[in-house]
Amino acid sequence: MPRMIFRRIKQLVLLHLAVIPCVVLADQPIPSDYATSKPLLIEIRYCACAATEFGTPPSELLPSFLKQSSILKVGASVEDKGFVSSRELSMGYELKPVEDSPGKFWLSYSGVHKAYGGMNTGNAKLMLAEGQWLNLFGSTHESENSEQSTDVAVRVVRSGGS
Repeated sequence: MPRMIFRRIKQLVLLHLAVIPCVVLADQPIPSDYATSKPLLIEIRYCACAATEFGTPPSELLPSFLKQSSILKVGASVEDKGFVSSRELSMGYELKPVEDSPGKFWLSYSGVHKAYGGMNTGNAKLMLAEGQWLNLFGSTHESENSEQSTDVAVRVVRSGGS
């Protein structure tokens, strides 16, 4: 009889140990939960490819750039200052609303993009409309055999939207 009671207790303990990790992990946040905790999302795309065609506005990004580029996303407040970095891109930024212009922001930035064994840098203060992509900086080098382009683009969107 004591042996059956011990076996039953052992089964209950093992059952509880199997269930506890599920309960503990059930409400754990995922990375996007942190980004959407702020009202805005700054999306930064960068690529060792061209973002725009020569002569087109910096807001008309090529579909190939949007498909090939890497993306960094950072949650931001309406007025925010921060730094974001990956292996290829480092960028400090400051975001402020444009007075009396809802949906428009001043973006000040300083960035470095590494590609093709070199680096491109850019810094500026510019006005950005919510949801509009804007090519920030990059370069194109042409030779007899090839063309090498690098570009960095950014947009500001409401959290949870794309």
